[in-house]
Amino acid sequence: MPVATEFFLGPAVVVDDKIDEPVGGMADVLDQITAAGMPVVKRKELPADKEIDHWRGFSLIVLDWEFNPVDPDVAGIAKPDTLSTENAAMVADFVEKLMTRLYCPIFILTNESVEAIQQELAGRLHLEQGQIESRVLVRSKSAVSGNLFESLASWVRDHPAVYALKRWEAGYEDARRHMFVDFELSSTEWPRILWAASKADATNPNFELTETISRNILHRFEPLVFEAAVLDVEGDWTNSKSALRRVVHRNAVVAQESLHDDVIMPGDYFSVDGEPDTILINVTPACDLVPRSGTVLDDVQMTLLRGTLLQASEYSSKTKRKELRSPEGSEVIWVLREDGKPYRIDFKSWRGAPWAAHKDRRVGRLLDPYITQLQQRFALHFHRQGLPRLPDLFHD
Repeated sequence: MPVATEFFLGPAVVVDDKIDEPVGGMADVLDQITAAGMPVVKRKELPADKEIDHWRGFSLIVLDWEFNPVDPDVAGIAKPDTLSTENAAMVADFVEKLMTRLYCPIFILTNESVEAIQQELAGRLHLEQGQIESRVLVRSKSAVSGNLFESLASWVRDHPAVYALKRWEAGYEDARRHMFVDFELSSTEWPRILWAASKADATNPNFELTETISRNILHRFEPLVFEAAVLDVEGDWTNSKSALRRVVHRNAVVAQESLHDDVIMPGDYFSVDGEPDTILINVTPACDLVPRSGTVLDDVQMTLLRGTLLQASEYSSKTKRKELRSPEGSEVIWVLREDGKPYRIDFKSWRGAPWAAHKDRRVGRLLDPYITQLQQRFALHFHRQGLPRLPDLFHD
């Protein structure tokens, strides 16, 4: 695979109202894409909203900035300011829809001022500036003449989130292909077989089929190789405690807004009366969290442990943090909040409760390995064998 196109495996789409014009259009860009062997969709207008979700299949999205019915090269005709404003609003609105409904890099190639376009995007998009800079590239068409893929690949390597996405996409496509081919060899009816098995077991067939596909794709992933030169870079973020805590939190927790209301899992945790200082966390085995034998989801019973937010004075030094480590009868979890403040989970506080009693107060879901560690330690505590205390005289 040519190094220049390694991040763009799949069809491209190029949007420019003068796309076929040899001067001022995208002719050079189209020639380079075609020469790379990529299928390309050419458009002269921005798509309708209902089309945007279908753009997720494009590996390369290229837009012009100026969609102008007035030809600026015609003598005596100047583009009205109202057209410039309307055009900027239209293109910025489309870029924002792409960024909120898809996760992809967007490449704006233009004959206009790059700096002016960047300012328009910063002022019009309802997104953080960091998000815009990490996913939108604005370049002049002349700057990528003859070196489109080299220029774009260089930009991808300078933006770690997009770089990780593109590397992951390549590995995911291979793993997905291997998984579906492998299952197809067992039976072309394999989804129906798994669906029927789930129904016979009185589990949620939607969840079980999704879990089977996800788990098998994950284990077929070849270990991805990332370029150290791209990721091992010093920066202002290196010593940012707040950024580190936010990243670790998102690595360990899926927020409620990303979870499905009809799926309960170990690690789901709930606020108590809306107070963040106290939570309840679910340690029930996954197989016991599906409705069976005519029961409904609301009736599913959970085993919940109470967690209490620790005060800063309890972990303000290395010595105190060491003393907090897994004392008998409890577990300290540091990753449930973005600010890194820990909760102590008390094993003696366990209680049973139905899903209906707490479903409206779910905060998020603690993921492996954290929830597995908590379940294992609680199980050891719950099944421990108590021994009588030896009299003091025994040790004299």
